[in-house]
Amino acid sequence: MTVTATIALTIGDRVRLTSGGDLDLTAFARGLAVADSTNGGGGFIAIGRSDADADVTVTTTIDIGTGVVVTSGWELHIDAETTGDVQAKSDARAGGLGAGVNARARGDIILNTVIDIDGSLIAEHKLGIRGLTSPNGNVTAYARARGLGADSTANDYDNNYGLFVTAKTTIDIAGNNVIQGDEIDIRALMGQGSLRAHSESDAKAFAADSDARSNIVVRGGAELTIRSGILLQGWESIALRAEVSGLNGTSRAHASCGCAGGDTDAIARIDYSTDATVTAHAGVLVRTHDLDVDTVQSVSMNRNATNRKVGLDVGSTSQPGGTTGNRPIHWDADVVLHGGNPQLYIGEDGRILKLYGMQVWVDGALRGVGYQIAAGALVEVRPIVNTGERPPTSRSTRTASAATAI
Repeated sequence: MTVTATIALTIGDRVRLTSGGDLDLTAFARGLAVADSTNGGGGFIAIGRSDADADVTVTTTIDIGTGVVVTSGWELHIDAETTGDVQAKSDARAGGLGAGVNARARGDIILNTVIDIDGSLIAEHKLGIRGLTSPNGNVTAYARARGLGADSTANDYDNNYGLFVTAKTTIDIAGNNVIQGDEIDIRALMGQGSLRAHSESDAKAFAADSDARSNIVVRGGAELTIRSGILLQGWESIALRAEVSGLNGTSRAHASCGCAGGDTDAIARIDYSTDATVTAHAGVLVRTHDLDVDTVQSVSMNRNATNRKVGLDVGSTSQPGGTTGNRPIHWDADVVLHGGNPQLYIGEDGRILKLYGMQVWVDGALRGVGYQIAAGALVEVRPIVNTGERPPTSRSTRTASAATAI
């Protein structure tokens, strides 16, 4: 089973798009592939083989062309999300003299979320850009053999079967353009998914071979790049983040053989290597009151290999692979940190819509954003004090990764 899907949202070159209020540009793409294979046999000599293969390729793109100017009278949000899910199940069973049972299952996930901005984005209040790529998959192989000299194998073909994931989010901002708002929040995200590989082999015969291998391979990550020529201007704050998180992987293999003189092997493998990267090139100018730049890796990868053997069985268990989460920040941009920009914006209905750098008291009580001021109420703005202090620029990398057996 193969599924391919592509969603693209494009604003062509030199277009002017203006909204008097909130403006949302959103693109979501989802793909699902399911493969289920079952084989059973019996007789004097029985051979059983079952193959399941599911593939998903999904791409979501938001492209803002050269010379475009997008202006929002209040909030501007750009949101792209890609989700892919594969389910592959193989079940093979056979019984008889010299029975051989092979169960093979493979799932491939290729996901890309791309936000390419070559124009200007201007918001009166908040400006958010978010890209999320979320892979999910479950691959299961079950082999059961009965009979003299019977062998069973579940996905034990080097590392050619199992769950293979390539998932990446890319946000690229380029050109001689302005990205402006009170609060700017740009996030490249990958994760929020469940990845599972389970293989089980069971044989009952003298001198039989029972092998199970579960395998998960993960590549990709999250990348945020701001190129030369960009003016990134957040009057109050700017947050830039590349994050790989909420991804849970479980690789479990179990082999059993109720036989003397057998060979019972179980291998549970996860090979995880992704990057969470923020890059700001030379020639970028950042102006704000509060700057926060983060790269984060927070995933859980668990391997569990077990076997059950009797008599003179030479089998073994192993849990190979690695969990590598790279999280670099490459920063060559110029940064100007200024004092706070006191702002108060009250809507026509009396609701406080924007409040920065000052205190507002209504009839003697301190109020905040969202409060609706009644007609005739006494509104007091306390004196604004500029101490000249600037918050420190924040650049950090964070990780919380697990690679333990359960």
